[in-house]
Amino acid sequence: MAKLLEFNIEQMETFVCKLIVEGVIPDAKIHRPSQIIYLSPKLSTVEILDQWGSNIHKLTSTINKVAHLIVKEEMVHGMEITQKA
Repeated sequence: MAKLLEFNIEQMETFVCKLIVEGVIPDAKIHRPSQIIYLSPKLSTVEILDQWGSNIHKLTSTINKVAHLIVKEEMVHGMEITQKA
């Protein structure tokens, strides 16, 4: 954007940061090393809660799978110990 508008990169970054802080550009993030500004749409509270619920569901599913694998490993190694004895 700085090149298109023929601005100094530091001046453009300062200007965009000011706009973000003031709320003119909501939900924007600057990735300084790659000099990219990420813009995302404002989500409603319902959408935020839906995403949160979906993430919690994925997390609990992963925890259940890990717990199942741990129990399975305990059973396999428990059988090996009893067979060796």
